[in-house]
Amino acid sequence: MKKNIIPLIAASAILTIGTIATDTVDAATMHVTHNSYVYNAKGKRTKHKLLRRGKSIKTSGLKKIKGKYYWRIGKNQYVRKTNISKTVKRSVKNYKKDNQIYKPVVTKNTDINLDNNPSLPDAKTVVENASSLPAGTKFSWDKDSTPEFKADGQNNGTVNIVYPDGSKDSVDIEYTYHGTNHIKLPKTYTLAGLEEADNNPTEQMNKASEEGDKINNFISESSQDDKEKLDPLHLTKEQEQTISKFALNLINEARSQLGRPAWYYSDDAQNLADDIAAKYQKDKRGIQDGDHYVSGIVEVAAKHGYDLDGVNQVEDMYGDTTDKPKTMTDLKGMVYNGITCFLFNTDEYHHAADIMSGHSDEDWNANTQNNPFAISYSRVGGWNSVHYISIPSNVR
Repeated sequence: MKKNIIPLIAASAILTIGTIATDTVDAATMHVTHNSYVYNAKGKRTKHKLLRRGKSIKTSGLKKIKGKYYWRIGKNQYVRKTNISKTVKRSVKNYKKDNQIYKPVVTKNTDINLDNNPSLPDAKTVVENASSLPAGTKFSWDKDSTPEFKADGQNNGTVNIVYPDGSKDSVDIEYTYHGTNHIKLPKTYTLAGLEEADNNPTEQMNKASEEGDKINNFISESSQDDKEKLDPLHLTKEQEQTISKFALNLINEARSQLGRPAWYYSDDAQNLADDIAAKYQKDKRGIQDGDHYVSGIVEVAAKHGYDLDGVNQVEDMYGDTTDKPKTMTDLKGMVYNGITCFLFNTDEYHHAADIMSGHSDEDWNANTQNNPFAISYSRVGGWNSVHYISIPSNVR
């Protein structure tokens, strides 16, 4: 689905699309030598039915995806090069080889928690019925298809099997990765650098931000999050606290790396955040308007006893046009993306300075050392808006 993304107010969204070299060859009929899944151009398995060994298929070119070679067999459809051959070996007489007799089995969607720092297991250990295969069977990871145990790593791989009679087979395995999300600031991302870039981005901070954007990647935190259904417009109190504290932990992790004290969650901040989002929702306002709904924010804050002096002093906002979050994993991913956009946007650093207390205005920084914090969500006209609300000491 094509997405238009506005990472944050007053900043244009920049999408970086990686190009992949393709070697074009003439269309040719080739043969599937191992049962094969079909993948898309990003290396993700599609719902295309399994291609069975021996099937003849048309190929139209080689494509390198994440360092591995795939044959193109249709529009956005690719099969691993190692599973395709120009010739097919046919059995003579009725003799059955080991790979015709035995069927190796692997666990589907093996759950891996990256906090345990897993390393690549021995290939034999992922084949469930390895002990039932003939003695002397050899197992090895395919060098062109090996899992990478990291948040943005390849999560599927192929185990090659050689039977004692020399016949071969292979099985695909796919992992589901989970782990704890973090924000890691590059060493060159400094408080002094942020204060200097507050009003005018600098080369030093832009380079640091480019590095930070590369090394910080969201990952689902648990299968429970994957399964937890939610309506972000009607979160339960428990869900509100979960997502606000998720955001708070990430912000505080970044603040601590710049020597700033932690912010804290409060019911007052949550109530203010909820009412601000409700005001946006009621008046059909959002990130798509290109600016904060200042009059609405000031009005709601006054009802909570906060005098903002007619200006926005409490909200940072992120938004996009992806589907409305349906699970806790979806919502956490959106919130995570907002924080990384604030921190690593090379167009402007006002939002980073807000959440890091890193403005060139030292009075602002002094007023935002220990803010109560919470977040909320609204959606208008197909646009998601996430409201990051913190309350400075000068209005409390």
